[in-house]
Amino acid sequence: MNIINLKKEITASKIKSAEKVKLREIEEETPNSFVAFADEGQHSFDVKITLDKSDNVIENNCECETKTKGYCGHEIALMLHILQSKTTVAKKKTVKIKPPTEIEILLQNISEVELKDWLKLYLKQNKETFLDLKLYFSNDKKEYSIDEVQTLIVDAITSVIGKRKKASAQENKKIAELLQKSLDPVLEFSKNNTLDRNGIAFYKAIHQLLFANYYNLLDSSTKYNKIIVDFLEKSTIYFNTNEEAKSWKEKMEKYCNAIFNNKINYMDFNIVKSMYSNATRNQKEIIAKYIVEKIEKLSSTKQFNTDIKMFFLEMFLENQCWESVIGFFEIEIYENKYNVLFLNLLKTTDPQLAADYCKKVIKHNYYDYYNEPYYVILQEIIEENGSKEELAKFKMFLLENGRKNYTDYAFIKENIKDEKVFSDFRKKLIKTFNFYYGEEEHQEVFLKILADEKDYKTMISRISQYTPASVILKYCDELFAFNKEKLIVELKNKLSKDHNEIASEKSELQLLEWMFSKYDKSYFASLKRMKFSNKKNEIYIVNKISLL
Repeated sequence: MNIINLKKEITASKIKSAEKVKLREIEEETPNSFVAFADEGQHSFDVKITLDKSDNVIENNCECETKTKGYCGHEIALMLHILQSKTTVAKKKTVKIKPPTEIEILLQNISEVELKDWLKLYLKQNKETFLDLKLYFSNDKKEYSIDEVQTLIVDAITSVIGKRKKASAQENKKIAELLQKSLDPVLEFSKNNTLDRNGIAFYKAIHQLLFANYYNLLDSSTKYNKIIVDFLEKSTIYFNTNEEAKSWKEKMEKYCNAIFNNKINYMDFNIVKSMYSNATRNQKEIIAKYIVEKIEKLSSTKQFNTDIKMFFLEMFLENQCWESVIGFFEIEIYENKYNVLFLNLLKTTDPQLAADYCKKVIKHNYYDYYNEPYYVILQEIIEENGSKEELAKFKMFLLENGRKNYTDYAFIKENIKDEKVFSDFRKKLIKTFNFYYGEEEHQEVFLKILADEKDYKTMISRISQYTPASVILKYCDELFAFNKEKLIVELKNKLSKDHNEIASEKSELQLLEWMFSKYDKSYFASLKRMKFSNKKNEIYIVNKISLL
């Protein structure tokens, strides 16, 4: 929808309702991408509208999740605001003396003492408003102690939920908004002071305070967690940007060293990880080189969990400095993302060990689809370092475990030198395929193998209601030439029992057309008396026979 046509495409009642929605903190995050808060009673919702260059709405989202077609009232309200801002023509302003508002009149008639007394009572009963007022009139504060920051965090939480230990999603949203207001001036203070005061202990202490309260507020909302992550990101950006090179290196090494202590402090790990992700190219190389030096002095990396190992490996790969330390890592069962990255590095330095690790993981994975990346790595190792016969044996393993690839079968047939080994494999494979009725890819490989061997008798006998018509069609002419009488019996039997209505509209009908083009009317007389599982096929066949 083009926003210019908003009032034409949205009903008047919806427009009227949307005009009553109160919007605040409207921002244009990026060109033509607008966000705002929409207030409705005691609730507030995040709203977002994004336009393309022609003012067409390409994205709309509202936290209210109204289950109706089209746009919710909050989205329409934001679109009305955008439309007004785009169509308003600047007019010459005339100075008018506005009449006093109802609020102004009321305040004029209340004495300062009366107003203060009423405000004290109101703020005592409305702690959120009190905290808002407190933050608004204390923005001139330039320094903060840890105790003061702790008070800010606790006040933001207790003003919403009091002494309760858990918060709802809506309450978490309010807490997050208050914390953002509370911590913005603290973050500004940290820009020049936090990371220079006892190392980065000041920031670390704040981060720990946020985390300590996070577990009391945990629910489906991510807003609180986002504040923690943002505070971490912004603080380490300041650190990387403003710290002098020598001081930066000393403090970086201090927190890297903490990761290698006997009892790992994961707060220090988060700091190092954020420090690295927000570093310059040169800073990243320095961090990676220092971590490599630390690992080279270790006798074991078992103290590290998978998250830390994954961070190390990704860092080493980015900085091309992993070869000297790759031997300190090993696979972690069920950690596929980490394993695949590690094995892709390991296969370049120790392909045999990488292959052994792949086999170990494959053995432990319960679901075979998790093994696909390990099969790929194994095949690459064998193709690079092994013989064609070794590769053929590996492809045998894949086909025996459900892989559907005739090209692999042909490769195996050509490269397995022991005829008995191949014969046993073929028998086992054919037996395996017998269990995959109706799966087109399996049936296609199965019939292709038989066709390659010109075993048309078996091919005809294997046709059933489960054999996809699309596969049969590929061999119809060859089977017809071999034994058209036996073929028509099996095809009629298949069609009478086939219940797949979707297939009947595609390949099943193509198969019927082929049959009518090859056989005369006498072959179809019995079909009139047969009961069909698929009524569409039955109607089609009866009508077709009547025209013959």
